Amino acid sequence: MMPLIIIVIYAFDCEHSEEISIIPLTMFNYTDTTMSKWQERINGIDYYLIKGYLDNKHTKDLIDSFAHKNDAASPYGLYKMFFYKESSKTNVKHLSANPKDLYRYSQNHDLIYQYMWINGKFVVKYRLKNGEIMEPGHDIKIEEVK
Repeated sequence: MMPLIIIVIYAFDCEHSEEISIIPLTMFNYTDTTMSKWQERINGIDYYLIKGYLDNKHTKDLIDSFAHKNDAASPYGLYKMFFYKESSKTNVKHLSANPKDLYRYSQNHDLIYQYMWINGKFVVKYRLKNGEIMEPGHDIKIEEVK
């Protein structure tokens, strides 16, 4: 059984507040080491579940801020973060019992953001919907929400 760590983020706007929980899906995280003639290269991928996800600017900004604060890019040659919205199949209980559903179902239905760093530098953020890239973002910068 994986340890459950929940990060709760609040977003406020004029009309309402929303609670968003970012839950690490550590059972899917991995680190990979490859060797070349010149150096060792370490690559990593981390997976997160967004509970209470709403497709709005506040949620997007909070996920950007979380990615910015929590990127572990410095020790990695290649580092990626994947964020999935919670659904009936993409949730901790279901994925713990059916881990293959992350790739069989969640990847094409509930993956909403992918961030990538190469050699410690932010490279790209993708916004996805139903398995399709909606916003390629080579020119997008992620920053901490103030």
